[in-house]
Amino acid sequence: MRCQKGCDACCHAWLTVGPVEADAIRAGLAQLSPGQRAAVRARGELQLAREGAADPADARPRCAMLHDDGSCAIYAHRPLVCRTQGHALRYPAGFIPEESVRSRSARGEVTWCPLNYQLAPPQAADVLDAERVDQILALVTLREVDGDRDRAMTRESVGALAASTP
Repeated sequence: MRCQKGCDACCHAWLTVGPVEADAIRAGLAQLSPGQRAAVRARGELQLAREGAADPADARPRCAMLHDDGSCAIYAHRPLVCRTQGHALRYPAGFIPEESVRSRSARGEVTWCPLNYQLAPPQAADVLDAERVDQILALVTLREVDGDRDRAMTRESVGALAASTP
């Protein structure tokens, strides 16, 4: 992996996280100084305004946790979606934007950071099944927020999702 401080191409997107990851983010934010938290808050407010921009040119996504030097304010507490960026990830066909598809297989479409795998494409064993990873995260979320239907999937829907994956 070529990812390092300052390599922040993956950090220019709007992402969502579930309650378990949100708890980890809150823990990371709690460890920041008041000034650092204020800077994250200001960047977050700017991003919320950009997300609602009528002109797409004004909607330049950027993670609020991203410092100007390209480092992450909560690196040790970053969510799974951030931890897997750059890896070769397989998604169901049609899930990722066409410009992000680097290869296709009978099991889905694969994407990876162009800075990684420069000499050769990833081998099958290098590819993470992103859908399966998401299912596991959903199960963890369900276990953590058991019974809270406003914050998590129901047992039945997670069970059906997990049972449908080979």
